[in-house]
Order: sequence, then C-alpha cells, then structure tokens
Amino acid sequence: LLLLAALQFCATSRLNLMTGLTLALAGIAWLATHSSLCPYLSENWMAAQAGFTGALCLLTGTPLSRDDWRRTATALVALASASGIYGFSFWIKQGSQGPLLANFTNQDCYSLLPLLSVFVALGLTLEASGVRRLLTGLAATFLTAIIFLTACRSALLGLGLGLIGFFFTLFSSQSKRYRGQAAKFLVALTSLLLLGIFTGLNQAVSERLTQMARGDDVVGVKSRVDVLRAAPKTVMRSPSLGSGPGCLAL
Repeated sequence: LLLLAALQFCATSRLNLMTGLTLALAGIAWLATHSSLCPYLSENWMAAQAGFTGALCLLTGTPLSRDDWRRTATALVALASASGIYGFSFWIKQGSQGPLLANFTNQDCYSLLPLLSVFVALGLTLEASGVRRLLTGLAATFLTAIIFLTACRSALLGLGLGLIGFFFTLFSSQSKRYRGQAAKFLVALTSLLLLGIFTGLNQAVSERLTQMARGDDVVGVKSRVDVLRAAPKTVMRSPSLGSGPGCLAL
C-alpha cells in the first residue's frame, strides 16, 4: 500500500484524496498485523481487505486513457470468468447442491465479482468487433448464468435493475447499431433463462428464486428496515473502531 501510494504521488506530483486514503488504509493494515488494539482489527483478513480496497481505490481513482481502461476492464472480465469456471466446476463436483460459492464462504460475497464484471463485459462488447466482441459477449452471458446460480438476492436485484437501465439506454439510442446489439443481448438473456427453466435449475437455487418471486423469503423488507433502525445505535456504541463483522447479520 505504501508503494502504491508513492507511485500515485509520483504520477500526480501532489498528495490527492486517493493517495491519502491509501495511506490511511496502510495504517489500518499495519494495526491489523502488529497490534491488539481491537479484536476486530487484529486479524489478517482485515489487513487483506485494506490492501484490496487500497488497490481498488487507486485503480478507480487514477486517470486512465481509453486503451488503458479497455485493457484493465478486459483483465477484470477474464479474472471473473476464470473464477466462474472454477466455481462452476467445483459446484458440479459437489453434486450441484446449494448455491454456487466458488471458493468464497457465502454466495453474497462472491456474487459481487460476476455482477460487476457482467456490466463491464457488456460495455466492452459494445465497443469491440469480430472475435473480441464474441468473447466478451459470451463472458457476459456466462457471468449472468453464474449470478443466477448464486441465488443472491441483492445480486439478482442489481442485475435486474442494471439490465433494465442498460436495455432502456440502448433501445432509446439514435444509433441503429446499438439498438441492434440490444436486441441480440435481449435474445441471449431470454435464451439463457429458458435454458435454465427447461433443463431444471438446482433444486435449492430454484426454491430460493421461487421464494424471492413470491415474497416468501425469510430475509425480507422488514428485516432490512430493522437493520436500518439498529445501525445508528450500533455505530454510536463503538464509533471509532466499529462493532465487528456479523453485528448486522440478517
């Protein structure tokens, strides 16, 4: 993190917000590995999370050229696709039981990676041509299927709202090319859904999706409203170091 902050400072010749944030995260990482100030902070996973967050902040906050962004986005889609292939193969080996987790502890955390990568892949597909367009389109379709197999509520909601905005933007575009690509994307998504229905999704995943569609999910709107009500008290109880993981678990 210190090295990344130094590189950021050298690139911009000034101490900007991202550099300061990275330095703060470096401090958190040091506390997590060299002190016992708080049980919540004194864990290796906290240091790893601080490192990942710092790298992500620099990646998103550093000005990139169009070609640099395209290469970075392609690498992200390739990483997410490789993770999805591994997770899917592991899910098959486990007898296709339960939601797809890859090597994560729960599907909610894992679903963020394919969810982000789906829309990055769609953006790359719009600008690509030839074989590259085919590959990024296939990656977007595959990652969409992975999200469905995770059966994560928030990821499915984010995917649905994001696709609505995506299709609305393309279909309302004056570009005939974009409208044509939107139609192709819509056909691919519909085919994917029909394939999942007719081939029979995993029973646990199917039951989860059915519960969500009926509004019978245990963790519903009321539970999330309760979390919002309890959040201010939780923050005020330990405003400086936090209350630790699991305090707002549903």
